[in-house]
Amino acid sequence: FFFFNDTATTEIYTEQIVGSVRCVQETVVIAHELGHKRSTFDKVSACLILSKSLYMHWFIEHNYGHHRYVATPIDPAFSRIGESFYEYLPKVVINGLKSSWKIEAKKMTKIRGFKTPFVPQNKMIWLLLSDLFLFPLTMYLIFGLSGLIHFLFIAAIGVIYLESVNYIEHYGLERKKIGHDEWEKVDIRHSWNAPHRISNYILLKLQRHSDHHENAYKPYQILCSYEQSPQLPSGYTVMILLSFVPKVWFKVMNPRALSYKKYEKIIPEEDVASQEECKKFIRTLSALIVPIVLLGYIY
Repeated sequence: FFFFNDTATTEIYTEQIVGSVRCVQETVVIAHELGHKRSTFDKVSACLILSKSLYMHWFIEHNYGHHRYVATPIDPAFSRIGESFYEYLPKVVINGLKSSWKIEAKKMTKIRGFKTPFVPQNKMIWLLLSDLFLFPLTMYLIFGLSGLIHFLFIAAIGVIYLESVNYIEHYGLERKKIGHDEWEKVDIRHSWNAPHRISNYILLKLQRHSDHHENAYKPYQILCSYEQSPQLPSGYTVMILLSFVPKVWFKVMNPRALSYKKYEKIIPEEDVASQEECKKFIRTLSALIVPIVLLGYIY
């Protein structure tokens, strides 16, 4: 962990922040992969990795909630067409926490036969105590107030990054309802893919998300990319940044999502237009970032 000190310069602060963001990005991806393994050791490791973001309950909701209800309004990570990331974020955090508790409470009372969910065997009790009290208190006692502030900053970045990935992976996609609380089977049409090679290597092929949802226990090394799956116009890095600017995100993704929803394919003209819009966004972002970086080195 990096932590602030009184003599640190602006350059050191910047390096700490950039390093922290990069660390969070890598650990979230690794936690997701380990969380889908069958061994107890891997699942515990995934949970501990998520402790950096004070978000250990996500492991329960993701595996037993999200994968069951993906692309339905019941899923906390369901993002509707026209819903901005800033509307989506508080909703998914709050509903994800509620969903995790309901899943574990149901397990305690209906599967394991306890009269109440408030028993030591309930994982959510321990995860919440750790996230809300144990880890923050430990950071404060070891590193002081400045260390705690930096730790909470890292945790917030981790949650924002994780949920922004969820947002772009399923934006505007919805399974057909075939009965009361019953939807068609999950398949490769219910997640956005991004076949870009380099970012797939960096993110353990998380961008081959359609195959992951159809085969949750399939190792990332052999996940496939299908032409029939909805395709993002760019890789996750660009799309995450794009999601932070709703006006541009809607301009790129809404025609794409509506077109796929209506025709079950992307119209070529819209594909080219959305890719051009992404390139324009990257050029604009670069034009803003380069002067800021140069000024940082000058001053």
